[in-house]
Amino acid sequence: MPPSSPTAGKFISFEGSEGSGKSTQITRLLGRLGQTGREIVATREPGGTATGEQIRNIVIHNHGGDELCPEAELLLYTAARAQVVREIIAPALARGAVVVADRYLDSSTVYQGVARDLPPDLVAQVNRFAVGGVLPDLTVLIDVPTEVSVARMRRRAAALPDRMEREDVAFFRKVRDGYLRVAAENPGRIRVFDGTKSADAIEQEISLVGTPAVAVLEQAIARSRLSHSLLLHGDDLGTLVGVGHAIADRLLASGAFVGAGLPTDESDNESRRKAAPTVNRPQQYFPPEGHPDFFTLRPAGKARFITADATRDLIGQVQVSPQISQSKVAVVFEADRMNAAAANIFLKTLEEPSRSTTILLLTTRPYALLPTIRSRCLHFRFPAAAVPLAHPDLAGWLADYQAWLGQLAEGVSEKAAVADRVMALYGLVTRFNAILSAATDEVWKAQKEKLAPDLAKDEQEAIETGIAVGLRHKLFVSLEHATRAFALAATKGRDPEHTRAVDRSLVAAIERLEHSAGLLRLNLNEAAALEDFLLSSLRLWSRR
Repeated sequence: MPPSSPTAGKFISFEGSEGSGKSTQITRLLGRLGQTGREIVATREPGGTATGEQIRNIVIHNHGGDELCPEAELLLYTAARAQVVREIIAPALARGAVVVADRYLDSSTVYQGVARDLPPDLVAQVNRFAVGGVLPDLTVLIDVPTEVSVARMRRRAAALPDRMEREDVAFFRKVRDGYLRVAAENPGRIRVFDGTKSADAIEQEISLVGTPAVAVLEQAIARSRLSHSLLLHGDDLGTLVGVGHAIADRLLASGAFVGAGLPTDESDNESRRKAAPTVNRPQQYFPPEGHPDFFTLRPAGKARFITADATRDLIGQVQVSPQISQSKVAVVFEADRMNAAAANIFLKTLEEPSRSTTILLLTTRPYALLPTIRSRCLHFRFPAAAVPLAHPDLAGWLADYQAWLGQLAEGVSEKAAVADRVMALYGLVTRFNAILSAATDEVWKAQKEKLAPDLAKDEQEAIETGIAVGLRHKLFVSLEHATRAFALAATKGRDPEHTRAVDRSLVAAIERLEHSAGLLRLNLNEAAALEDFLLSSLRLWSRR
């Protein structure tokens, strides 16, 4: 029997329907963990052992296995699980390894217990017997709408679908509902991630789990010590949005509220279920953006300000009683975009917080907020992993930019050469605009599908503009990296005097780039900001 007491290792399981992107995130996590120097053990279900792989062939790959009854399917899956726990997982955890499992007991709870309509108590009992007390420290659930999941699965398995992949849409709709229900019942262990986001964005959100800031937040939620107002800040708004949604998900999905506490394990969960009032208890899972007790305040209009009227509307919403949960969560996106009147109105709310409401302020510029607002919030900083802008033309543009710098460094003296360099400069500006426009359209198209249908037009315009601002920032970061890489290559094998000259040009160029990027915050057109930087570069890098 495997040990049921806490082990020295860490156990992470991944769950999700077919086509959720689970395998991609497992591969990426294994790559990151491989750089830590710890022993990493990867398993899959069914499988992971010789016995498990034989069972896998029966329940998944054997086309003659369609006649399996649900009871036999459950016992085969849990037999494979019992073997991999005792042969692989428990010994690895005892050695202090990090175990990453592609599916675990939640799969049986959902696929056999919910989708196959087996009695939940029976499935839970068989699961407990199979795992012998070995439970994941963290379960990552990648959630996607059923239609998205099925479409991805059909594309992937068009030639030779396995047993599960041959199921109909109704089956996978039950699978998704089952997973979200299990997540709502186990908020201390299961974290839900939006599988419709890019693989890079999901990886970044998963990587935040276990960081010091997240650990403090988790402990505060578990101990009923979460402040009613949190200021989440960092370099990447997308990261902050992911963190804000995760906090909202924990508070709303569990039905917990500030001062009520959150269950952290099964025994605690059971005792709180018995003690907690039954009113307003959520009966199904809602993603934060679709939850009736989740409220947002965003910049609106082309000027992208948060106005006094919009702030009053939010305050009015959070002052009413929760509809289905025991808490309310309000998120202020880009809180630094509040105008003066809105900021003063909002300050009053922070001074006299509404009962059972948590307010999250998200900003990449915390010091642009009123000091009195900052002082009334608990601060958490979330550094963003560098996720480059994915556009097929960007690499070519950066290479041409570096080649242009090289031409400048070789010397510009003749009038014809000067004219050529200037024409090339404006060619770079034009292509930059095309890349930014195409990338913004692509991201906005995907984002627009996720917006609430009743979202006001001015809010939609503000979100679209915000996407452009974020992508523009990434382009300027890529430009800075390309400039540094050019300078580094230009000094290799050269004499000290030349190296010092290059260093001076680099420092001046980066200062000018930061100045140009600062102009963007004042709503200067990005083409004008880039033109300002490149014209300065023409002077800084040219040899005479």
